[in-house]
Amino acid sequence: MEEKRKLEKLLLSDIDTAIAIYTSNRGVERKQVADRALSHAPSKAKTLHSQHINAHRELARTEKELEALGYRFSGYGLERKLDIGYGIVPKDVLAFDDQTLEAKSALLDLKRTYTLKLFAGDAEAQELFSALSKELKNIIV
Repeated sequence: MEEKRKLEKLLLSDIDTAIAIYTSNRGVERKQVADRALSHAPSKAKTLHSQHINAHRELARTEKELEALGYRFSGYGLERKLDIGYGIVPKDVLAFDDQTLEAKSALLDLKRTYTLKLFAGDAEAQELFSALSKELKNIIV
């Protein structure tokens, strides 16, 4: 029985060696077949490849132009949508952002002004809150 086990191991080892050699040889041969297929590709495949390269160039060009206008694509693949750019933004968005910063700055100034008035003791607290309410309405509207 032990001899048969040794023979079995020897047989299986020979088969494994043959499989490894066969796989290696087929890999080399496949590479040669693939290289031949690429060098003799049909004209339709070459045309499609060229169109694909041109489409990528056109996409890069349009993305650059969009970026210069303050826009960009968001999303992936066919789900890409027009969106606002990161660095350069459209003029109306920039104006809106500037207006927001001005209002925020004015609100922060009010905070300081009314704190000083409150602690100066010149006016009643009720009058301060009423005046603050009016100024807030003017800034936020």
